[in-house]
Amino acid sequence: MDAEIVEAAPVRRRAAVAKHVEKHLDTSGITGHAARLGAEVGQADEKVEAHLHQKFDHDLGRISDPEDKAGAAAGAAFAAQMAQLFRSPQSIQQAFILNEIINRPEHRW
Repeated sequence: MDAEIVEAAPVRRRAAVAKHVEKHLDTSGITGHAARLGAEVGQADEKVEAHLHQKFDHDLGRISDPEDKAGAAAGAAFAAQMAQLFRSPQSIQQAFILNEIINRPEHRW
């Protein structure tokens, strides 16, 4: 018995739909519209990137400023709290337990 090759009906329908769309629908403006949308998305990305750099670069510069007395005072207060924390063996034990909770030792399981 010889095999017979038959063109599938969906392929013919797809081609007929494509011809119908070309005949009745003007798609010339779609390409230009897509290009404009792409350009707008690119500009929006650039604006967001510039805003993020402006915001966070400025904040980082302020944090590292040695003349920033509020930042220096907060750093000194934190250092004093940490020093107080490690003066007691019980506090050190609690710090280790907290570290084990936060950073689960899954590599030991």
